[in-house]
Amino acid sequence: EALGESSSRQPAVRRVIDDVRNQRLLVPSKQAAALAVSDRLAEHFRQLSPQTKIILVNANASDLIPLRRWPMENFVELGRLLIANLDCIVVLTGSRSERDSAETLRASLDRDRVANFAGETSLVELIELYHMSDLLITNDSGPAHFVGFTNLPSIVLNGPETPKIFGS
Repeated sequence: EALGESSSRQPAVRRVIDDVRNQRLLVPSKQAAALAVSDRLAEHFRQLSPQTKIILVNANASDLIPLRRWPMENFVELGRLLIANLDCIVVLTGSRSERDSAETLRASLDRDRVANFAGETSLVELIELYHMSDLLITNDSGPAHFVGFTNLPSIVLNGPETPKIFGS
């Protein structure tokens, strides 16, 4: 019955919502943050060329919902495969509390091609790092949502979901 009403009288939940996928809000690049991130990358990777791909990995080791987290050993194997098969560097991201686990991941990989930025970037610098990078691989966590403010392609690894816990 509500759908038969004039459009001005239809309840909001009954209105057709326009497709907004191509109307995203993009956060513009900030010059000061870009310089800070560029400098930090140059410190870690002395021979970084324009052709080298930058792949961000956010293993998100927090204990908030461990069931939904991809296992660390899978991130180790992923890092090894990326480094073995691509002309790339891997930058690990995360919060300050995840720095030690990110460092454990870095120690399991080629130290010359992996840097641990966990806990070292502000949110503005993280978004800038997204602007400079070629791919983000992350657990289902904050970065999976932040990346939507940039054009960075992403792979979001969702753990097992249980409708009784995470859905309706």
